[in-house]
Amino acid sequence: MEKLLTPDQVAEFLSVSRKTVYRIINAGKLEAIKVENILRIPEESLKEYIDRNKKNEEQPKRKRFSLRGLTSGSIFTDKDLEEARREWENRTLR
Repeated sequence: MEKLLTPDQVAEFLSVSRKTVYRIINAGKLEAIKVENILRIPEESLKEYIDRNKKNEEQPKRKRFSLRGLTSGSIFTDKDLEEARREWENRTLR
């Protein structure tokens, strides 16, 4: 039988808060089951979550997007805005 972990055990193992564990579960990134209205996380699900979220050292570092140095009076062209949108989409979809 597979070992089931409490959200507190998972939080301690990942060094995050219990609230963060619930957020991860609610986002559908970590499988959990309910046992009499109490959440339990299968150990195998935690292992899969960790494997999916390991940093791949072969991936190139992402370029940071910053709006520093721009003032509220800065004028943006459509080209600037389109480039910023593409950069943002690339960042969030990875």
